Amino acid sequence: MKIKPENLPWLVVGYGLVLALGGLALGIGAFANPSTAVNYIDGADGIALGWAGRTLGLGLAMCLAILLRSAAVYAVAFAGAIGRELGDLIATINVDGGAAMIAVVGVLLALDAICCAISLRAALAPSI
Repeated sequence: MKIKPENLPWLVVGYGLVLALGGLALGIGAFANPSTAVNYIDGADGIALGWAGRTLGLGLAMCLAILLRSAAVYAVAFAGAIGRELGDLIATINVDGGAAMIAVVGVLLALDAICCAISLRAALAPSI
């Protein structure tokens, strides 16, 4: 079965697969047990469940991109990931998450933005 869309590099597809599987695993895991959510705070199950839904939803969006083999859907899924990482970066800075965690979130944000741009370019390639 072909999973790579036309004009989209394998590295973008591979990173998308990592985001899809990670989103599904982390989202489902946090729904099953909210205390497994990243940076869980005791007693904050409601926030953890919201995090689980966000993570699962973005994982499902990337799964659709992979299943539909569409560069345009990859671009949309990566755009959602950019929003997630922006929120995570702001939250990490506000709670003094440390330089290492800020760097990790910053790298993920940069990867999401690069993959979104590449996907958008691939989706528009025939018309450009």
